[in-house]
Amino acid sequence: MEELIRAFGNAKMAIIGTTNLALESLDKAMQQAVAEYKAMQQRIAELEEKEKQPK
Repeated sequence: MEELIRAFGNAKMAIIGTTNLALESLDKAMQQAVAEYKAMQQRIAELEEKEKQPK
């Protein structure tokens, strides 16, 4: 029974550790994607403003 408890604990910790790494990786990728999107939107706004100005 103790071996089963130990195996369950090890499996649980492995799942938690792997899930945590995966979530950290997804969070980092999401932050980068959001930053790139905001930069792109800012650049578009700048270009549209420049286009509106009389020449």
